[in-house]
Amino acid sequence: MSKLTIVEVLDFGQSLLSNGSILKADGTIITKEQYEANQQSAQRNKLDWFSVEVDEFINYLDTAIFATKTYDISEETGGMSQSKMGFAILDSEGEPYYLRSSEFSGAEKYEVASATYSKLIYNVDKNSTEQAFDAMVEALETLFGVEDQV
Repeated sequence: MSKLTIVEVLDFGQSLLSNGSILKADGTIITKEQYEANQQSAQRNKLDWFSVEVDEFINYLDTAIFATKTYDISEETGGMSQSKMGFAILDSEGEPYYLRSSEFSGAEKYEVASATYSKLIYNVDKNSTEQAFDAMVEALETLFGVEDQV
């Protein structure tokens, strides 16, 4: 029986083994083809975030036809506070976007990314309230002029 060794450390705690397979962070082993498919999927799903000024960030929220908070995290690390918030919105024209803000030790950052309707619907379904999901469905039905659930 041959001994497997780590040849290279890859991203997200994964490692390339001497036999060409990939050791995942959770201890499972996958083929190089599965790893490449996972990487391609991650690249397709990656959002392009753009920094915006706080006024523009607030304007997105104020003028949105639908907006909901999808996460709100506050932590204390080594005596320094950090907070993060995320939002899923339909802007004033009905286009889907994600917004996120972060604050670390007094430094604030505001970002926006274009989304797809399907990803926005999934995100709101998984990370917000039932009332927010219902409000989003109503906004989409109105936007697209349909009476059946989107």
